[in-house]
Amino acid sequence: MKITSKSIIEELLSIPEQISMIENRLYQHKTSIDNYKSKMSIIELNAKDTINTATTKDGKKLYPNDDARKTALNLYLAEDTKYNSYIEEIKKTESLINSDQIEIGLLNNKQRNIKSILDYLKSDKSIEEVLS
Repeated sequence: MKITSKSIIEELLSIPEQISMIENRLYQHKTSIDNYKSKMSIIELNAKDTINTATTKDGKKLYPNDDARKTALNLYLAEDTKYNSYIEEIKKTESLINSDQIEIGLLNNKQRNIKSILDYLKSDKSIEEVLS
């Protein structure tokens, strides 16, 4: 396969569009995480309300102190399947974000490398001279 200046330039020109597409995906991933966190906050608020208003048969608070309420909240959330599914989705999405960030870094490196190659091609030296 022969590499030409034209193919190198075409590759260089395609990189910003590739990066833009990945950045758009990153934005969508971050928006998804924000949505999951909002849904989790609603579940947490409802759980806190339930815990704070819970009473015994004789009308006393079921969870009379802060430690008891925190423990009850942790137990409640640990058993809530929707809440835990949101946690899992956030973890998966964060992994996708990390992959996309790595991909952007690789594309940026590729872009710099191609620019360097083009600079060498513009110079008076041959590729063989540059590589030796």
